[in-house]
Amino acid sequence: MTEFDAPDPGASANKAAYGPTTTRPGSNKSNRLLIGCLFGFAAALFLAFLGIAIIGMNMVTEEVQAALSENPVVSRHIGTVQSCEHSELRSMMDQRMSWFHYECVGETGTAKFEIHSEATGEDDAEEIVEGVLILPSGERHDLMAR
Repeated sequence: MTEFDAPDPGASANKAAYGPTTTRPGSNKSNRLLIGCLFGFAAALFLAFLGIAIIGMNMVTEEVQAALSENPVVSRHIGTVQSCEHSELRSMMDQRMSWFHYECVGETGTAKFEIHSEATGEDDAEEIVEGVLILPSGERHDLMAR
């Protein structure tokens, strides 16, 4: 047996004094805290952007509702529009770019709308450039046919 094969008498004492050599004490707790903070920050950013998107869509819905209230085709079939709700799912499923779906309640009835609107003018207000009113019976009316 050579001096290199003999066990080191101080090896076990060193292990006991310094712990395992593969990880630093407290490193798992630090990593978990860092990952938790990163996830929390990402969730806060996501919620902030979601809130901004919802506020923006509500503003567009109000502009579309005002435009629908002034449309003679809408007035003829459901009266003055009382409320409108944007249908996110139907809008996302529509293959046409910039087409939005709404469900509105008027003085004399309800209708669904498929609307293509664009921001126009100095104030960038939404203006309906194409659209269809769909009655509960399935009857469709072009919004641009005055």
